[in-house]
Amino acid sequence: MDVAWRAFYPRMQITPELIEYPLRLPPGLPRVILVNTVSLLSGTLSAELGGQVLKVHVVDSPGDFLAELEALEQRVGCMFRSASDDLPQR
Repeated sequence: MDVAWRAFYPRMQITPELIEYPLRLPPGLPRVILVNTVSLLSGTLSAELGGQVLKVHVVDSPGDFLAELEALEQRVGCMFRSASDDLPQR
């Protein structure tokens, strides 16, 4: 809804940003699912996956996107028992 609202009212202030999120999930299917799911979050788009870092484009940076990404990564990790057991704590 937020992104649609901004499209209809283009004069709204936005502060887009590219956020680097350090990944804890192991390479492979868990990361693929995380990267694809991030783009489903409102106002976000997975921009680049390189090494242990995911770059995410956000429409409005004042939001708490890092906490959302961490919660999402934790949920994806729970889908893969061995992957969630290996997640280092922040």
